[in-house]
Amino acid sequence: MSPPPEPRAIRLEEISQAIGGEILRPADLIITGVSSLTEAGPADLTYVASERFVKAAHGSKAAAFVVGRPIETLARPQILVPNPAYALARIASNSLPCPIARAALQYGSLEGRTCRSGQTCQSGRLSRWETG
Repeated sequence: MSPPPEPRAIRLEEISQAIGGEILRPADLIITGVSSLTEAGPADLTYVASERFVKAAHGSKAAAFVVGRPIETLARPQILVPNPAYALARIASNSLPCPIARAALQYGSLEGRTCRSGQTCQSGRLSRWETG
């Protein structure tokens, strides 16, 4: 059996266009995954759902963030959208033409688990799917 394929990469600008967002602190970034604030790695995208998660965003290793308002104290790129959780769910559920890995979603938020290409992801009451 061959190993699962590596996650496909997509430019942050393409993600922003697909979800109708505005990039704050532009950067030429390649995103390969979607994850929670605490589990995100240096090539992952995550989101900040509300003010109470700003501190966690500062401690996150994520490459970029989907936000509902600019976070001036966060020096990394941000995609500004009206509803960050919905925007990230659209990306993760692959309802957009974005070839990035899907994430486990539950109750409108990411639950600290990253799904990479070739894995099975369970999202509680929302859905279950195979990536790859």
